[in-house]
Amino acid sequence: MNSTKHYLKSLEIYFSTHWGSSRGLNKFIANNLKKWKKANPQYEVKVFALKHKHPFIRANYLQGRLLPSGVREPTVRSVRNYTPEQIEDILDFLKNRDGKKAKKVNTIYSETPSIQGFWHPWLGLQRETDQKIKIA
Repeated sequence: MNSTKHYLKSLEIYFSTHWGSSRGLNKFIANNLKKWKKANPQYEVKVFALKHKHPFIRANYLQGRLLPSGVREPTVRSVRNYTPEQIEDILDFLKNRDGKKAKKVNTIYSETPSIQGFWHPWLGLQRETDQKIKIA
C-alpha cells in the first residue's frame, strides 16, 4: 500500500458512559484521544455517547464496497473490554488499511513436495538454450 495516500475519511467512536465494557474506551477518550488526534490531524474523529450499548469504532474509507444507497460500506470494529493500548493499536490498524476486504492467499504447506513440481509462469515455454532432440 502507498504510505502517502490516505484512504481513511473519518472515524466514529461509539461508547457508553455507564457500561463496564466501555471502561477502556472511556479511559482512552479521556487520556489518549487528544494526543492521537494531534498526531493524525488529517482524519476526522467523531465521538458519540450511546446508552446501554457496547462500544465500537466505525471507519469510513474512500475505497471499498459500494452499497445500494451510494455510500461506501464502513468497517465496524468492536472494542468491548479493550484496554486503552489495544484501542490505540486498533485505531492505527484502521488508519493504515485501505478499506477493502482482505483476500485469502492460498499457501501450500506440505512436508513432501509435489512430484509434478510447483507451477510458475514460464512452465511449458521453450527456452532459447533448449534444443529439441530428434529420435531416429
